[in-house]
Amino acid sequence: MINELNEIIELYDDFIFVNEQDVTQLIAVKENKNTIKINFNGSNISGLFFIFNNKLNSQCQELINNLVTKAIKINMDDVVTVCLSENPELTFSLLENQLLPKKIIIWGSNEWVAEIQTIPYQEQKIQDVRILLVDDVNLFISDIALKTKLWNTIQILLK
Repeated sequence: MINELNEIIELYDDFIFVNEQDVTQLIAVKENKNTIKINFNGSNISGLFFIFNNKLNSQCQELINNLVTKAIKINMDDVVTVCLSENPELTFSLLENQLLPKKIIIWGSNEWVAEIQTIPYQEQKIQDVRILLVDDVNLFISDIALKTKLWNTIQILLK
């Protein structure tokens, strides 16, 4: 009995005796000490997340800033931005559980979305998260038709 109790103590960070007379009614609570830290910018005020493969160059950053502040009409700080190159172990499930996004726009990260099987420019809903996969930001810099397609799709996501 003592060995079992010592094994339980090693496995769990916190435990509560429900009945002190009967140790078999032990409730154990495990805290995950191996939680992966997600590196991100912004706050989760709007519930809107942008996922990028890499850090944005100045042209791409300007395009995103204009999209957020002029078209969507929210502050850039209200959008959570996540760079996958800074978060190599990040999965959709981990993002969903830790940061609780409501809407995600995935910019050209086709490999990352393989687990959720989303179709480009078509909103998908997984649990309570609305997801949109679009092309890499670089492609929108000089392609007006693609920018129009992006904006039309984002408007549907934001409704």
